[in-house]
Amino acid sequence: MSDGTKITAKMRTISLGDDFGVVAVEANGVRVEIGANGVVRAYKGRRAIQVIGAGTDEAAALRPGLFVPGKGVFLGARDVTDRDGMRLGNFNFFAAPYDLGLDAQGRGRKIVGTFNQAAGAVVGIRNLLGHDGGGWMSEAAWHDALREGQYKGEWILPPWDILHEALYPLKNEGTLKDTLTDKGGSGYAHWYWSCTEHRDNPAIVYDVDFTDGHDGWGHKDYISLSSRVVRAELNHLAL
Repeated sequence: MSDGTKITAKMRTISLGDDFGVVAVEANGVRVEIGANGVVRAYKGRRAIQVIGAGTDEAAALRPGLFVPGKGVFLGARDVTDRDGMRLGNFNFFAAPYDLGLDAQGRGRKIVGTFNQAAGAVVGIRNLLGHDGGGWMSEAAWHDALREGQYKGEWILPPWDILHEALYPLKNEGTLKDTLTDKGGSGYAHWYWSCTEHRDNPAIVYDVDFTDGHDGWGHKDYISLSSRVVRAELNHLAL
């Protein structure tokens, strides 16, 4: 056919050339995007169902806010550095699809508790999207696990920068939309725990108000807040 279309029994091939940016096609309830770099992404609703690209990392090809089966909701890639400024690597971060206490389908009872209660609940996570909870109770302890090669992608409470600069800005995007408590009301359920202890007082931990992004420090045993766990995978493309 003169328009470059070829039709077989059940497949249609359309030749568009090479001078495009991103080409998107929607058919049979699936949206397929072909990038100029050759990466192909397939989405069903808000969920990424397939990512294909020679020489590309799966997460690097995704948009933040989209759910990746077996991994979580993609938050982006970030360098991780310890308190002394030592770089520990570049990691792709993923969030659980729902708050602590709920499973991958949103079933269960959300936990609004003290930091120590939340940390204990994280340790008890089993097979959430194929990953267990980790036992590192602070960002510093997690950094030690990274240095020693002990961290294997377990769920943890988020470090301060992931909570404030990655999770909070994405609260209304993709799969995260309407899953985080961001309305004021009784108690402090709209505040979320991080795992970052105050440098001079480890009894208090950094937290963020998801109504407006304000941050503060809360005592580990005195107030009850919400929690959203995250996990990290080493980004081999950024080594």
